[in-house]
Amino acid sequence: MQQCRWGSLAETIDDAVALARKVDRENFGITLEPANLAACGSSFEAIAVQQLAPYLRNVYFQNIRLNADGPVNFPTRTRGDVRVRFVPLSAEGGLEVSGMLAGLKAVDYQGWFTIHQPLLVGQALDAAIEEAARFLRVHGILV
Repeated sequence: MQQCRWGSLAETIDDAVALARKVDRENFGITLEPANLAACGSSFEAIAVQQLAPYLRNVYFQNIRLNADGPVNFPTRTRGDVRVRFVPLSAEGGLEVSGMLAGLKAVDYQGWFTIHQPLLVGQALDAAIEEAARFLRVHGILV
């Protein structure tokens, strides 16, 4: 399994698809990670999900805001250093995931959907769990 992630062999959707085709094994797949894709300047909209669908094994979601003054640096190959700030899962100004979610539905994605969200400043563990569950319910991922 290879995650779409800055500094990896799969920084962009095009990289991920090319890698999966080159590996060409049933037991190899790609983890779609929209935060890293956004930082690397790659789309994660419905068309990107469709391209990745034959190789897609996991969706891995953390919400960020691209922010030149952000406290976290993603040292990408495609765009150099990209600063980000982690934000709540449903934050306005965070990642717009409706296109990705529509794409997952369109390809009838039945795989894992992982939430990877750090505790935000002042956030308790129980609140983080509730926030993740609410996000998954609102988007029809958790029923």
